[in-house]
Amino acid sequence: MSTLVSTHSQGSPLTLEQRWNTLRDVEDQRNTIIQELFAEFERVRLENERLCLRLDASERAYGISLTESRELTATIRRLTGPSFVFVLIDGDNTLFLDSIVAAGTEGGQRAAHGLQQALKDLMIGSLELGSDTTVLVNIFHNATGFKKTYRDAGIADEATVSDFLRSFNAQLPTIEYIDAGEDSQAADNKMNGRLDFFSRIEGCKQIVFAGSADRGYVGPLRRFTGSPADAARITLIESIPFPQDFQDLSTSFDTVKFDELFRTRKIVVPRTTWATTTARRASPSTPTEDNSTRPVVDHAVRRIIWLNQRGQRIDPPVRFDGDLIPGLKTRRLCSRHFLTHCNYQNCGILLEAVSVLSVMDAEISTVPQVTIVHTSVATMEPDASSSQVNMIWTE
Repeated sequence: MSTLVSTHSQGSPLTLEQRWNTLRDVEDQRNTIIQELFAEFERVRLENERLCLRLDASERAYGISLTESRELTATIRRLTGPSFVFVLIDGDNTLFLDSIVAAGTEGGQRAAHGLQQALKDLMIGSLELGSDTTVLVNIFHNATGFKKTYRDAGIADEATVSDFLRSFNAQLPTIEYIDAGEDSQAADNKMNGRLDFFSRIEGCKQIVFAGSADRGYVGPLRRFTGSPADAARITLIESIPFPQDFQDLSTSFDTVKFDELFRTRKIVVPRTTWATTTARRASPSTPTEDNSTRPVVDHAVRRIIWLNQRGQRIDPPVRFDGDLIPGLKTRRLCSRHFLTHCNYQNCGILLEAVSVLSVMDAEISTVPQVTIVHTSVATMEPDASSSQVNMIWTE
């Protein structure tokens, strides 16, 4: 309190009242500071309570979000299933080796297990996937045409090919041949549909695609070239060499070959004509590398009907005797006789025409089988490079 005892500048001591007033001012300042401290404490307390409420709300929200995230993850796993590799093979142009198919039941076993091992080696090596990754293989083909192709090429009869297919499907639950039907585009449609569907499944880590001989797959595959990530999910199997446009596209994808399993050339079915048939019947065949090692298959001579891409019939030029035309023009011949049936005995038909028609009828009646060949619109020869080309045999 000694500080409160002071004097005026002239040195006279303060009065008691002056000293009390000074002390009161100090007390007022202290009380003001204490009141400010209480006010600040209250503000901090309220702010702390507000933050505690926010923290509690955040913890509850986090707990709810965590639960929902776990449920969503579980749902996604249920929908996508385990990781797997999907293998799509066009069985009409990606063909197993002749020796495998001709082995029948034993060949089916070799083909199924050999394909599985080749795909596992591919996954471990190039794809860097575990050997325990599930492999799903769909091979689409025209089963009827498939069997007849091997039969007519002299590689194996239909019973042996059926044994091969049956044995192949019996080996492994995830590898199978699937009959797409006899429509020319059936296998292509199945392949393209599966390609689109499985490319949108997260669990499908890789799609291995085999259809190298059919340029019809260029369009569906091209959409995967826009993104490096999409292109990395596609691996091509080349068996029969790629056509040029397919070859250009294949540079965007990884490409492998399974030459120990698949043919590298198309099956060529020998064309049978009346001249070759007559010559073969007249003289015995000399054993060659082809006909000495392959079973001989006796086929009836086939009549060829050409169809364009719209399925419309293209008839070859009709050869006729030009000397008959003047005589025919001067006669009023009976259309019913030629087109349907005429009940009149003498309708003016030429004997030469009767002879020609009789020969044609006899030839047609002796042909039990017909070969229908799809060709391009502009040519009478099969368009081997077109995806529209198919050989369909009907009994």
